[in-house]
Amino acid sequence: MLYIYKSSEIKKTDQQAEENGMPSFTLMESAGAGLFKDITASYDVNDHSFLIVSGKGKNGGDGIVLARYLKQAGAKCCLYFPIGLPETEPSKSHLHYYETLGYSYETDQPDVSATVVIDALLGVGARLPLSAAIKQCTDWINTQKAQRVSIDLPTGVASDSGNCDESVIQADKTYIVHGYKPSRFLYPAAAYYG
Repeated sequence: MLYIYKSSEIKKTDQQAEENGMPSFTLMESAGAGLFKDITASYDVNDHSFLIVSGKGKNGGDGIVLARYLKQAGAKCCLYFPIGLPETEPSKSHLHYYETLGYSYETDQPDVSATVVIDALLGVGARLPLSAAIKQCTDWINTQKAQRVSIDLPTGVASDSGNCDESVIQADKTYIVHGYKPSRFLYPAAAYYG
């Protein structure tokens, strides 16, 4: 069965889960573990190198968890925060755990060439148009000679409509968390999901 969720429904579901004893930290852990399973089913960790571009919110937190799983699996993986470190508590906690395991991250554009660039910049709460700092980052991602993978939805796509920013990420694949968003089926946004 196919489920389609508006951004307000995603936020409500997350809130209800927390009220019922499932903290955001655990939800993020579960999302990152699921992403790792799905992504490594498509991209062998021995054959690929990964660059995870994470934002300040929950989508970025999913990227942190994914980076940890990739590193634990022996993958070449760089975690990069182009617009600043996490601001949500669960994301901060996951980054702290990531660091206690001896893993590092970048805040300056890394001098690495990856075969898979993972977009974990913005999630369903993003508003258009994108800021100048985000546009600079998405434009850079779009120039990379790598597979572009987005988490939940490509950065620059509106969650609930077909709208998208001129600097939207053109994903080769998008791994959906929770369920589909309306923009997955509305144009022009749908064309960017891969």
